[in-house]
Amino acid sequence: MNRRLHVCIISLLLYILSVNAAASTTAGKPASDIVYKKLISNGFFPQKAALAPSESNDFPYNIILSFPSASSRQATDIDSKDTVIVVFSQYDAVLYFNEIRQLLEALRTGTYDVSIQVLLSADNSRQLPPSEITDGIQVFTTEIENASSVCAVTAGFSAKNTPLIIPGSGGDTSPEWLVRRLSRAFTLHKIPFDIRNGNILSMYRLGILKDDEQLSPFLSAGIPAAGILFTQPDAASASQVSEVLGSFLASYTPKNTVEWDRHYLTERIFGHRYWLKEPLTVSLFLVVTAVSLFILSGFSFLFGRNKGQHKKQVLQALYIIPVILILSGLSLHLGARISAVLTTSIGLSPVMQIAVKILFSFLCLTFLYLVEIQMHMSFSPYVYSYLQTLMSVLNIFVFTAFDLSLFFLFTAEYIVIYLLRPAKRFIALLFSMICMFLPFLPYIIQMLQYGDTETINNMIYCPLQRNFLLASGILPFQIMWLRILFRLQIRESLKGERKTVAAKRIAAGASFSLVVLFFVFAGISKLMNRYNLFSAYTTLSAGKAEMTGTPEPVNLSAAITDSTYLGLKTRKISVTSKLPALRYRVTVSGNGTVPVYDSVYRFHSESKDGSGYFILPDWPPEQLSISYTPATGSDSTVRITAFYEKEKNDRSPFISVETILLNTGGINSGGITTGGS
Repeated sequence: MNRRLHVCIISLLLYILSVNAAASTTAGKPASDIVYKKLISNGFFPQKAALAPSESNDFPYNIILSFPSASSRQATDIDSKDTVIVVFSQYDAVLYFNEIRQLLEALRTGTYDVSIQVLLSADNSRQLPPSEITDGIQVFTTEIENASSVCAVTAGFSAKNTPLIIPGSGGDTSPEWLVRRLSRAFTLHKIPFDIRNGNILSMYRLGILKDDEQLSPFLSAGIPAAGILFTQPDAASASQVSEVLGSFLASYTPKNTVEWDRHYLTERIFGHRYWLKEPLTVSLFLVVTAVSLFILSGFSFLFGRNKGQHKKQVLQALYIIPVILILSGLSLHLGARISAVLTTSIGLSPVMQIAVKILFSFLCLTFLYLVEIQMHMSFSPYVYSYLQTLMSVLNIFVFTAFDLSLFFLFTAEYIVIYLLRPAKRFIALLFSMICMFLPFLPYIIQMLQYGDTETINNMIYCPLQRNFLLASGILPFQIMWLRILFRLQIRESLKGERKTVAAKRIAAGASFSLVVLFFVFAGISKLMNRYNLFSAYTTLSAGKAEMTGTPEPVNLSAAITDSTYLGLKTRKISVTSKLPALRYRVTVSGNGTVPVYDSVYRFHSESKDGSGYFILPDWPPEQLSISYTPATGSDSTVRITAFYEKEKNDRSPFISVETILLNTGGINSGGITTGGS
């Protein structure tokens, strides 16, 4: 018994060590070599595809397996998608090879109506944010010969308990027909799944959510694509990949794959998933618009004891909307500047920066209302409620013009406003404002969970015209704020107090409400910091931090040598690093001209003075050589920046950076500076 126990323990330890060993080599060329050799040993015939023309074979490479169509049927439309690309990263292929192998076995023995390609992509560094540096999927998409006949499904694994379909990325959404077919594959095998942001896909099109690194290159290239995140396999879910993707490919036909419906919605109700397509959304938009305009232009003035007085007051108060809109847009623009100053001095999270910007706008509106009181220009509650309803209808038009799916969001807000128009008491008005906030809650939750930090920063510090658009969105809330302030005035007037005292009470009540809202924002910000709902990537630049936190010394060195053959000069940059780097950025700048005439690696010129950088894949070899022909014999400066992985126990999101400056004017090596991002 003890012997069996010892054997089990030793076997378990060997398994853990083998997994850790595999995981430690799941990056760069070692990962490519591992996956390629495993495929060969299992009887497949993979093809290697280099990421960039190279002077050595030490860079990672894509691996492609092709399975031709067994059908002789022709596509009914020239743009039908008769080739399906299934994508896995080599990182996942090393860790979950058995699950992927099951799918490949099914593809090898099955018959399909379309051609199938399986791409095992050499993914770029996951520790660094995406950049213009070449990675596997970007190279693959640029080399597709007939993109109009191709669709793609990207697959990955996550620790979530439920598989996810990702229906968008990179400012675009996947076509409805592709997402629906993937959904059917899950349903066929009774595997529970979810569609991320299935009912608010507009957040993908508006670019608010973080991009999916595998999906974005396909959608950016105009190729219909969707992503799947499977649960990490265990004994119960090991066959998810082959079951779902196998069923999807077995039932796939090129029929009805031309149209790209981007403005669909999907929601599960009582266990059944419903799909709302774009034509129905447009029809509902026209119906709601017609009914709303009829209500605003007819019912509000045709009925009621004071219809004549109401009509006169509304016409006199129409100027309030443009005045508040202008004030709100300018105050939001100024609030962003105040937020920037506070962030520089005391440090504010993105949520707190938004809070400062919006609360400053409400504070300016409160000041405007106090001025109206002193000038005897305040209006009745009916006027404010009517203008609030009118503005909610106008927002349906404004924001639907940006994205059709936003019609449902602002229609829901309009319905809430219209139903709660009779509210007059202070508590009822506060409750109404909370109810107005509810339709936006799913959007805010998704933004906090999956929002892109850079995009949110662009929303905070945006141009003046975008602030006016934001002002239009919050205008119904601001008019509700005026209704609340008006209610405070009535309450104090009934007590027989002087108007100056009432104004002070209003200011005190408004200030108290703003303080409460500020602490609400602070609480949300604290939750974000606690659960890391934003991944804190910062701009990569040198000179911000010392070179610390790497597992071992870097020992980065570089040199430049020149050689001349038949009057043609060749310049060679040699880079050596003891610690494998995640990425090299080799920049060359000349004296007003493009310094590189010819090179094996592609050179990207990024400024008028001719400076630029070489296009290099991630995970470079420890000894890298770049040879090129300089455009002239004049001096040029070479700047080499290396990015390294931090220690695993270091919680900082920054990547250590070391920069070497080399001047080719007779000096083969220059000074070394350290930096970080």
